[in-house]
Amino acid sequence: MVIENHWVCTATRINGMNNTYEIFNSKPFMVVTTTKAKEITNTMINQIYQKDMKLTTVFNKMGGQQIDNYSCGYFVMLFIQRIIEGKTE
Repeated sequence: MVIENHWVCTATRINGMNNTYEIFNSKPFMVVTTTKAKEITNTMINQIYQKDMKLTTVFNKMGGQQIDNYSCGYFVMLFIQRIIEGKTE
């Protein structure tokens, strides 16, 4: 998702009583993007399942952090690749 011109990746895992979502943010110090990502993800999941899913936030710190203002899209693609490959630790 794009929040304030910054790409952020979220991964949601629905598993009965242990529902979590992870936020992959190459600029984690940007509190506004992290807060908005949580709000948007909660809203989407609750609408899909038609109930409050009580998601637990897991901040995943895998990967690097960008040092510029334009490579966040690259980091989101890297995060997606690692999620697919199961390398989220």
